[in-house]
Amino acid sequence: MTVASLIRGWRKPADEEATELDKDRPRLGIGPLAMLLSGSFSDSQKIEKEEIKVEGLGSLACEKTIGKHDLPMSPSDNMPADITVWRNSKTSFGTAKLRVHIVDKRPDRERDGVFEAVQVKSGKDAKSALPDRQ
Repeated sequence: MTVASLIRGWRKPADEEATELDKDRPRLGIGPLAMLLSGSFSDSQKIEKEEIKVEGLGSLACEKTIGKHDLPMSPSDNMPADITVWRNSKTSFGTAKLRVHIVDKRPDRERDGVFEAVQVKSGKDAKSALPDRQ
């Protein structure tokens, strides 16, 4: 699934109210949702299968893929990143684990960072935070 195929979506940062995304211009920004819905990555290579444990689903044989992706830092500036994704169709968005490694070489902002998101639990007891889905 990619942002291009988005039918409806909501954003709920921290304790704020959930707001519906503009499906024509979702503006997901940087973060796990943007990466999960970004589609394929350039120079993508399937490396191997790797087991990821998700409560409620057990140990899943995930397809581990690496690639590159330009993250939007501003309307005119992208940051190259190395992406590793562990995918299995039984997980949310088909992704069990996601790792983003960024090396910012801009003179005024030099940094090297890793963002990692892992699905730790799956079940059917979730409560919606959306106003029309209580």
